[in-house]
Amino acid sequence: MSNKPFLLILFLCLSISTNAQDFNNYQLLKSTGKIPKDFLIPSSEKYKKELENVDKNNNQKDQKQFYLESNFLIDDLLQSAKVLFNDPITAYVNKVADELLKDDEEMRQKLRFYAVRSSAVNAFATNQGIIFVNVGLLAQLESEAQLAFILAHEISHVRHGHALDMYLEAQKISRYSSRTDLMRNTSFDDRIVAKNYFSKELETHADKEGLDLYLTSKYSLEDLDGVFDVLQYSYLPFDIIPFKRAFFESEFITFPESYFLPEEELNEINGSYEEDDSKSTHPSIDKRRTACSEIIANNSNANRSAFVTGSKEDFLKVRDIARFELAYYYLHDFRYQDAIYACYILQQKYPNSLYLKKIITKSLYGYTKFKNELKGVKPYSVSYSDEDISSDYMSKNAHEDIEGPSQQVYYFLAQLEPKDLTVFTLRYAWDVVQEYADDKELQTILEDLFLELAYHYEKRSEFSTQSILELSMAKLAKAKQDSLDKIQPKTPENTTKLSKYDKIKKQKKEQEIISEEEIDSTEYSKYAFRDVLESKMFKNLFSKGQKEKQDREARTEYFNSSEGRAELRKRRKNRMVALGIDSVLVYSPYYVKIIEGRKSKVDHLKSEKNQLQLTDILVKNAELAKVNITLLNTNNLNESDAEAFNELRILSEWMSQQNRFGGNLLMKGFDQDYADKIVQKYGTPYLLFTGIASIQRSKTHWVYWSVLFDLETGRYQVIKEDYYKQKDTKTQLNAHIFDTFFQIKSKRKKRS
Repeated sequence: MSNKPFLLILFLCLSISTNAQDFNNYQLLKSTGKIPKDFLIPSSEKYKKELENVDKNNNQKDQKQFYLESNFLIDDLLQSAKVLFNDPITAYVNKVADELLKDDEEMRQKLRFYAVRSSAVNAFATNQGIIFVNVGLLAQLESEAQLAFILAHEISHVRHGHALDMYLEAQKISRYSSRTDLMRNTSFDDRIVAKNYFSKELETHADKEGLDLYLTSKYSLEDLDGVFDVLQYSYLPFDIIPFKRAFFESEFITFPESYFLPEEELNEINGSYEEDDSKSTHPSIDKRRTACSEIIANNSNANRSAFVTGSKEDFLKVRDIARFELAYYYLHDFRYQDAIYACYILQQKYPNSLYLKKIITKSLYGYTKFKNELKGVKPYSVSYSDEDISSDYMSKNAHEDIEGPSQQVYYFLAQLEPKDLTVFTLRYAWDVVQEYADDKELQTILEDLFLELAYHYEKRSEFSTQSILELSMAKLAKAKQDSLDKIQPKTPENTTKLSKYDKIKKQKKEQEIISEEEIDSTEYSKYAFRDVLESKMFKNLFSKGQKEKQDREARTEYFNSSEGRAELRKRRKNRMVALGIDSVLVYSPYYVKIIEGRKSKVDHLKSEKNQLQLTDILVKNAELAKVNITLLNTNNLNESDAEAFNELRILSEWMSQQNRFGGNLLMKGFDQDYADKIVQKYGTPYLLFTGIASIQRSKTHWVYWSVLFDLETGRYQVIKEDYYKQKDTKTQLNAHIFDTFFQIKSKRKKRS
């Protein structure tokens, strides 16, 4: 049975004080303390409350639809666990907001500020009074004053209800586009651009109103121009420093010159943007910069400061936290090159950070796993497919569009063929493991890399215990001696013709020739392990990798045989999985009701109601099937459940990564340490994710899926994945969910 529908649905569904942070042993941010009410109140209750604000003089239907969609949309974000609360970044943002609104207590009480675990350089406001600030924005800023201006801009959006205005205007354009002068004789693309025109006006208004608020504060006017630099260059890394090839090389592994771009060939940073802003949702940066400078020109910068609520050091500490977070977000988004370059920058200040070394190791590990799959290095059983492995960042030509020094990382990795890449990554991971021998996560990565190595090398003897230079010198000396022996026998007189100094000069000359010419033409990967090749640890891991490869190939061979195919057909026919598992974790059950028509839409209220019903049915049938479950669900959290909220984030990201891996990499998550702690806490590695998509056309159709993940291995088993042309009644749900738990509990008969 194909796993593609499940993977698609899963992809759609998942999407402390600062001084206490030890950057050498950095831990990812987590939410702490009491969970705010924004995260706990059901969307339907928020919607009903907002209906009290409907303006009877305006289009009531559109207003109600806006309140409905916006509340459920914002709650999807809040419950995704990507939003942080009571963390250092959120605390800092709130402190700056306090300063801006110290003379407007009513507005301050209305607003709530949260940091979002996203690399995007952005902040955005909602009609409900929530302002989200992406961690990626904090990583780019230069001062507290710049953050203050951005918050002032977003506060203006909330103060004037811009989110509702923009929604209502968009509805008008959509409804009357064929009848208005504005839309006559335009293409579909132009209609979208016209919608954005109104958004531009609101942005211009927010700039002006936000600046008015900013001017009432003590923040420096000299820092404002830098905000527009941040926006203009937001596509670049948070700092620009030359990337040195020595970062990738060591005494045991070096690369040809051709693997690195000459400095003069790196793409220049142009920071280009359109002067014509007619096809942008925002006014051009140049226009915004000019408008801002004209206003502040009439104001004095006396008694103003770039840092008001704290010192510059306080700001830099928060920014460093954001930058450390950003390295992980890049990794999670499969932007391996960006993650490596971010760590490279941060290592200039924090050279001993285990966290940074692990991010680099994981980035190289992920890049290697994907490249080996994409290049068809490994054969697959019928259970796996490489169709889901794709990434713009894995392209051979990905470096061509990169500006600045980070292009070097993209270019270098693209030059490495899978065989050499695997050796390079394993050598890097080996060295890090030697430094941190007690780190289990690094040990696991190293072991898996030996499996990757097994697909390229079958024997340790394919590697050398000598260096390129040693072998080349020996080869050169032997060739010369053989030549001399043919024409002149050895005599004491022959060996004393050169003085000591002549011999030294001659040897240096030969070494220069070898180091400059021989290395480029030599298979450098052979020499990467010359110092560890005979060690007990290397021998054991190499043998273990070879055995694991053989076991996987045997499994593939079996299921490709007539007997194996017959077993698979029998399983499918009997719809039997029979896993023999007694206890599982259950991730938030998912239910969505979709009304199809000329414009399909989600029935949010019905979806919320049926999701609660689905949860009750799950609990009931697990008990009937005698499966012990622990339900981790955003719908049953209370204000003291911050730890469970963090666990949901970890599991959500873990499943998202496995979905992106496509099922064939058998690769642990990038935050496996955290997943392992959850396994240890609850006493089971099994995680069940189940859900229903109910689609109403002329008749109701529904899709039901349930999949069980192994948090320790990365393997997963699709238990059920079915499509029904009938109503999803309570009786139907009970039957299918009971069968799910029955399959989990039942034990399969052993093959004779």
